[in-house]
Amino acid sequence: PKFFAIAWREALEIFKTPVYLYNIGAIGFLMPIILGVSMYPSMSEENTRDAAMRFFLSFASTFYAQPWIRAGFWMAVGILIGLFMGGIGQPATTSLTREGKRVWLVKTLPFTTQDQIHGRLTCSFAFGLLATAPSLTLVFILLKATLTDVLIGIGTVLICIIFTGTLGLLIDAIHPNFNLVSPQHAIKRSFNLGMMTIGILLLLAGMGFGGYKLIEMEILTLSEIPILLIGFLALLSVISAVLYFSVRRVWTARLIGYNEG
Repeated sequence: PKFFAIAWREALEIFKTPVYLYNIGAIGFLMPIILGVSMYPSMSEENTRDAAMRFFLSFASTFYAQPWIRAGFWMAVGILIGLFMGGIGQPATTSLTREGKRVWLVKTLPFTTQDQIHGRLTCSFAFGLLATAPSLTLVFILLKATLTDVLIGIGTVLICIIFTGTLGLLIDAIHPNFNLVSPQHAIKRSFNLGMMTIGILLLLAGMGFGGYKLIEMEILTLSEIPILLIGFLALLSVISAVLYFSVRRVWTARLIGYNEG
């Protein structure tokens, strides 16, 4: 398919852009190591280790052992990893902006609008998986995830990656900046990428705080959390579909009008 050529072109550009490789490497590969090293000194203390073990055993025996709550736990893990590590440094958020002075080439390439969009989204999803895979795999190993747990976690991450990639491409299609002289410059000074990052962090913080307060006020119980998370993932899926068709409409309407400078 033609869109693979666009995806490959995007991937090569990202590999040649140290800033993006650093973001993917730091978030996807280094962060789990950094967290593990930073937590090791405190966890190596006997009292802290014993307290953590007692908490985990209590949680495992009372809640984690229940299949419904266990499924909710893995959905929550997938949402956290998928939105945070799949959304921070999202390449689709600068996909058009990185074209810079070459925007004329985008308008003259022998590809349809659909090919352009599918290629850029394919690249975005691939790098999203690359960024989330190490942390998700580490959690699977540490918690001895079953096949069901793995399927739930991966499925949730995929939904989140599709959402962040499609949202990022729509943001950049609406508000590209072609005044920047290079892809590195485009990434370092990307307003879209900054807003995307802040938005993802606020969403995760709001979900965590809101869930905690609802449980504390006894409005929400642990057994109801999986239902809430399923509803949230269904909402993300619907929003992703709406965003995709919005990207197609915006791209078709604006591509000819994009000009450098």
